[in-house]
Amino acid sequence: MKTERRYWVNAPFGIPDFFDTEDFEVDEEERKKLKHIDAELERAGFFFGETEWVYKTWDKEEAIEMANIAREIWKEWSEDQADTVSITAQPICPKCGELGRFSDEYCSKCGTKLLPKAELNIDTGEVIPVK
Repeated sequence: MKTERRYWVNAPFGIPDFFDTEDFEVDEEERKKLKHIDAELERAGFFFGETEWVYKTWDKEEAIEMANIAREIWKEWSEDQADTVSITAQPICPKCGELGRFSDEYCSKCGTKLLPKAELNIDTGEVIPVK
């Protein structure tokens, strides 16, 4: 039974193709830089999530390393965007090890209360429960 956490490293999109239209108000130079950021995140192993780039791992140290890579990629363009990189710990059942959705409080398999939602502090490695 797995009771360690699965970590999701979340990084903002640069300029995904579906936003790359004339209506998206960035000049050509910014557009190139944002597309470069997206390409770098994809090359680093991130995949295209619903609202951001995502990287999943069971390894806490790997999650921190990937978050720092995403921060460095973003720092080239925007310190503010670099600061939005985060790590979220997916809820998991302490009894059967089933992964829950982020909105779940109880295990869909056995009904046990899931471990509390948490974030991983990128700088300290501390797991911080989210209320």
